[in-house]
Amino acid sequence: LANLSSGRLSTTDKDPFPHQLALLQYVKKPPRHNGLRRILIADEVGLGKTIEVGLILRDILLARGQLEGFRCLYLTSGGLVDDAAEKLRDVLSGIIDGNSLVDTVRSFRDYGSGNTLGVHVASMHAARLYVTDSRKKQLPPGIRPQIIIIDECHHAASDGDLAGVEVCRQVATQTYMAAKQLLSGEFWVDSEAPQLAILMSATPFR
Repeated sequence: LANLSSGRLSTTDKDPFPHQLALLQYVKKPPRHNGLRRILIADEVGLGKTIEVGLILRDILLARGQLEGFRCLYLTSGGLVDDAAEKLRDVLSGIIDGNSLVDTVRSFRDYGSGNTLGVHVASMHAARLYVTDSRKKQLPPGIRPQIIIIDECHHAASDGDLAGVEVCRQVATQTYMAAKQLLSGEFWVDSEAPQLAILMSATPFR
């Protein structure tokens, strides 16, 4: 799905719902300050948050017109990896030269060792195992996803206000530590913060 005002329409077999189009239009508004860098999608369960993310990615790819340089990492609970990948494939199918743009990451330690172009869906349960310096030595350096999406982000939680506090397992979950490192560009050696971060949750959290 691209800019509705341009007259381009969805080529998928399922039309987006109005609330999904409303989110897409919000994301497409002219950016304020340094641009829209982080989005929290907090729709209720079953309202299609994964589809909404797919529509956002589809619009970005249509605007780019090519896959070169497009690197997106989608993190979700381990048991939801295949389901999320299938939904994203439905939305993104054939958008760039008929190629499949979505792949699943079976071994998070190996992510980045090969091709990182397109959308790679991985387990946050696996990613959060590499938050310590000793475990990071097992990861390839220089991994720089342009877009990072964190589903079920309510698991990135703490029991208090972390402002000015050194984040450790005593004050925050391991998922929080992983998410913070991913979004600040500190997860991999010689990495950088993503250009766009999308957080998704249907569960109230702080």
